[in-house]
Amino acid sequence: MQATLTQLNVKNPATFTVTANPGKQQAITIPEGTYSVQVVAAGNSTVLASETIGLPGQPAAFTYAAGQATDNVLGPINRTVEGVF
Repeated sequence: MQATLTQLNVKNPATFTVTANPGKQQAITIPEGTYSVQVVAAGNSTVLASETIGLPGQPAAFTYAAGQATDNVLGPINRTVEGVF
């Protein structure tokens, strides 16, 4: 899976991309803010999931992709842990 996060509500939006293989985890560090997130199967351009998420400054935010990419049924699950930093 490949997720692309694009900053919203800023003058010069940055884009961040993270790729993870099935059953594996991958992490990136990005600035706090509001992001448009699009998830595709690696090597494919069909968007499987898309949503807007807010990432506050101090907590750790985790997003998991759940579903079946081959059936184009995939959804993000977001979890935030407060007071990490």
